[in-house]
Amino acid sequence: MNPGILKSLLDRPVAFHRCFAYLTGNVTSALMLSQAIYWTNRTKNSEGWFWKTREEWFDEVALTRREQETARKRLKGTGFWKEREDKYAHKLFYRVDLDALGRQLSGLFAQGREAPFAEGGNELPAEGRKRPSRMAETALPSTSETTSQRLPETTVGDTSPQKSKAITIPQGAILPNGNDPWKAIKVELRNILNPQSWESWIRPTRLAYTLGGKLFVAVPSAEFAGWIEDNFGPTIEAARQTLKLEFGGIEFLEPLSGA
Repeated sequence: MNPGILKSLLDRPVAFHRCFAYLTGNVTSALMLSQAIYWTNRTKNSEGWFWKTREEWFDEVALTRREQETARKRLKGTGFWKEREDKYAHKLFYRVDLDALGRQLSGLFAQGREAPFAEGGNELPAEGRKRPSRMAETALPSTSETTSQRLPETTVGDTSPQKSKAITIPQGAILPNGNDPWKAIKVELRNILNPQSWESWIRPTRLAYTLGGKLFVAVPSAEFAGWIEDNFGPTIEAARQTLKLEFGGIEFLEPLSGA
């Protein structure tokens, strides 16, 4: 190949932030997010909006239409990726909520821990020994105690030795039965969110009871409840509307604490 052509082809590489692959659980979504950050830092819009066509996405990061749609579906489930369509101008605008993105990265890489890609050296693991994965260590929210274990799943009235207290069921509350709207929402969220977010934040939750038409959902901790409300509230509401479920809201409870 002509050296001049080769030099032209290898000019201006696309920035790729590896931490986004851990955050989204998908390299294609991470690539699209990385390029979106590039334009977020260069747009003149005060709120960070920029528009881009499918053809421009392909020219910049070589993602096909299907790959773009798959990546966007994952990203829209994160809470920090925003889209707005201008039907009159036939343009699709994008915005990355940097504050929400920062909070999710802080949750992914717990304070005081180095990122899983920050290990020095490039040596291969010893023969027959796998390098331990550190994603599982950093996929959980920061709590008052540092732990590398997944937060335990909780159920109402669980009396296992690892639990110290159970939910107090108020009078008139209806316990979960075959008709569990929160379970239906969890299934829908699994189709929307990236696998890492669903496993870390949605899977450990359980419907505790309903009261006055409102769902009371059990979560492992108060910090856990706050994170879900702040980062997945709109996505949960979208899932509720998709499923056409009728209830008077959701409240997250901290039913159990570790022994």
